[in-house]
Amino acid sequence: MNVKSVPSGQIVGAYNLNPPESGHIFEGAHGFLDIGGTFTNVDDPTAGVTNTTAEKINNSGNIVGVYRTGGPGIGFLDVGGVFTDVNFPGGVGTHANGINNAGEIVGQYKGPSGNPPHHGFLDNGGTFSTIDFPGSTDTIASAINSFGSIVGNYTLNGRFGFLDKAGVFSTIAFPGAVGTEVYGINDQGDLVGAYQDEGGVIHGFEAAPVPEPGTFALIGAALVNVTVMWRCRRPAA
Repeated sequence: MNVKSVPSGQIVGAYNLNPPESGHIFEGAHGFLDIGGTFTNVDDPTAGVTNTTAEKINNSGNIVGVYRTGGPGIGFLDVGGVFTDVNFPGGVGTHANGINNAGEIVGQYKGPSGNPPHHGFLDNGGTFSTIDFPGSTDTIASAINSFGSIVGNYTLNGRFGFLDKAGVFSTIAFPGAVGTEVYGINDQGDLVGAYQDEGGVIHGFEAAPVPEPGTFALIGAALVNVTVMWRCRRPAA
């Protein structure tokens, strides 16, 4: 289950009542919104939808995510129950992974062939731009904060997290890990994500920026008892 909360205590995520679809384990049959323990389904109303996953929510209660109608994923924006598709122009399998308080959306898409690699994107009021870590073979943008700082993951001789501040990219790599992925960033610049150790075990981590440019201090790490996370945070669109 993916969850995202905002200071008001609103939480979004997804759930399944049956075994999840193969290859999309972290996507849910239904998205949900939890406000103080009161749950509401978040299901894209498009005809033929087979599953909806709510990924992130901003302070205004606007929700982004992905839905499917039996084929590639389609991103969505839910504003007060009004759903709008988020599709990278000319791309296939768009996922809307993050939204900030200004309404800027980040995510991922594939090219016209529908095959990997993934490319990250930024949607600023309907104007789309590609986000690719320089030299990478695969990039996914996961979250964006109120200052426009974007985090995600890329592949280049391994799997690494990244931070993109106004087009300046920094690599985020947990010390000693064989792979790192970054899933979230707040307005203070704190990061959350996961890393895989040499034994193949997945751990969560939180890191905070320190004065040296591009440097982060580890706050804490915790074992995550879901080995499937590593595969499922790189979904096949």
